[in-house]
Amino acid sequence: MITFFRLLRIIIFAVLFYLLFKNLYKIFWKHKRPNLFTNKKNKPPQIKEEQMKKDPICGTYIPESQAIKYKHENEVLFFCSENCKEKFLKSEKNR
Repeated sequence: MITFFRLLRIIIFAVLFYLLFKNLYKIFWKHKRPNLFTNKKNKPPQIKEEQMKKDPICGTYIPESQAIKYKHENEVLFFCSENCKEKFLKSEKNR
């Protein structure tokens, strides 16, 4: 009979220890671990949208940040490469 009460006491202590550990884990560790695939607020990262600009010489579309900019008669032109820009400048000289 005494061994039954000892076993019951061990089971009760084990359950209490488990519940205490589970609650302490929720309070101190679980919410501080960041998700590897999202930012800290669990929102997906924002992707910066960028406008595509058309090259007036070859007709290629280029992201604005990667384009070569040239201001011509109060208008900004976007080129995909230095070659296209040079072709444009040569055609302007021939006019």
